[in-house]
Amino acid sequence: MKRGLAVFYDPHNVYQFLWYYCTDGGDIEWDALCLPNSSQGEYISEWLEKLGIFRRVVRHTELYESWPLQKQFAMFTKMAGYALVGQQKRYAEKMIRQIVGTNDYDTYVVLADIGLISGLFLLFGKEREVIILEDGTVDYLTRSYRTILSKLSNAYAWKGFIMSLMKYNNFSGRYPLKTTRDCVKYSSHPDKMKYRAYRELRKLYDFERTDQRKFDTLMGVIFPELDRFFDQKHDAILFTMSVSVFVKEGAEKYYSRVEKYVSSRFHSIILKKHPIDDHVYRFEPGVEVLEIDQHIPAEAFLGRIRNMQVLFMGPSSCNLYLDKERYDPIMFRFVELEEESKKRIDLAAKYNLDAVNFCLDLFGYTEENVVEL
Repeated sequence: MKRGLAVFYDPHNVYQFLWYYCTDGGDIEWDALCLPNSSQGEYISEWLEKLGIFRRVVRHTELYESWPLQKQFAMFTKMAGYALVGQQKRYAEKMIRQIVGTNDYDTYVVLADIGLISGLFLLFGKEREVIILEDGTVDYLTRSYRTILSKLSNAYAWKGFIMSLMKYNNFSGRYPLKTTRDCVKYSSHPDKMKYRAYRELRKLYDFERTDQRKFDTLMGVIFPELDRFFDQKHDAILFTMSVSVFVKEGAEKYYSRVEKYVSSRFHSIILKKHPIDDHVYRFEPGVEVLEIDQHIPAEAFLGRIRNMQVLFMGPSSCNLYLDKERYDPIMFRFVELEEESKKRIDLAAKYNLDAVNFCLDLFGYTEENVVEL
């Protein structure tokens, strides 16, 4: 029997893998590797153990981005040394064995090629099956080395540029990575992908071939209370974003605008916070709020949304799986936040209206779907 290793980073990742498992991966014996999700750490191994479909669940809690700069540089120098002699695969082999204990697998499934660890698996695409699932809207951006010309003073951008040149990974999601040419990519909208350098493109969430009964059973194991959020009528559902990612200070005024907009128009809402959004929302006393666990991926319940206004605080990958004609969603746009974001030079994340407009085009929005706050 073939053996596979699935690499997990967040709940969105888990949902996608369950679809893959019930569609194309049911005849493989699986191990799972759980990686830390930034400051949240590794928090999904308990879910995977409950599922009962993994022979082994490995927890890896090392967050390399939090290492002291001296230690990060030493690791980078070592990786560069292997790359200079064309031995990136040898370095990847050592790292994987160190983390998992073995590298005896026929198939790898990763969410994306941007992670330090995830990107290493792509190096084995010539001799093994490497599956890349969908990371979100970043998958629909153009990839070009010329991107660095507009980010010459951005250390994070240079890191991604050099790492992609060395074939290890694609930190920023904006540079080509030669190893993707040997991998199979699953996409919800293959026709809209601009970067297409994969061995094969396949349709994500094509449920015609899915063992639906098995999929529903596994979903019930990790999300047993999901139906209760939609067993009564609500006026709207709000999908948030973390404004604090884009500004050092002053994020509160943007949150306040959203709270006022919602409070003035709706009496009852479902609140679905982004996994990294730690803001405590304060709506007017007359607004009834039912908050969904922010770790539950939106794909798991989009089909349950009925007869309510769908609100997004900003561009969201949820739109990839949402029927716009059916829901007629609204997305908030913060023009002022773009200028605020430009002042933050210590992070790669920028609130950019070009990115907002890109998402409008990708999702088929019109100006009627956009509210400026």
